Amino acid sequence: MTNGAGLSVLTSAVPIILFALLLFVLLALAGVILLSLALRYRAGTARRQARRWVASLNVWMTSFSAVFFLSFTLLLSFWVGSAFGFALTGMFFGGIRISYRIRNHRAFCVWLVARHACRQQY
Repeated sequence: MTNGAGLSVLTSAVPIILFALLLFVLLALAGVILLSLALRYRAGTARRQARRWVASLNVWMTSFSAVFFLSFTLLLSFWVGSAFGFALTGMFFGGIRISYRIRNHRAFCVWLVARHACRQQY
């Protein structure tokens, strides 16, 4: 509906109510996500006994994922010539980084064992 000057006039408050409801839902969703992250962090920092089958499943699924990734980059390299080489390079340097972190974690734990603050995890 328009007024005498040709400007649009709202005859109903429904769009404003819908906007307020949408804003409320988005804020509630953000609050729930933040709360779930905080509770997940709290639960994730608790010490638990490691389960052998979970660790084995993690190793197998990571290996499967790496093979799957390399096979698809090999397939992609027919169109993008350097894709497989970049994938291998990234996995190589990622492996170096992981081995470096494991070695440093062991050294850090050995240093802290004298203070009885760290258990040997690897």
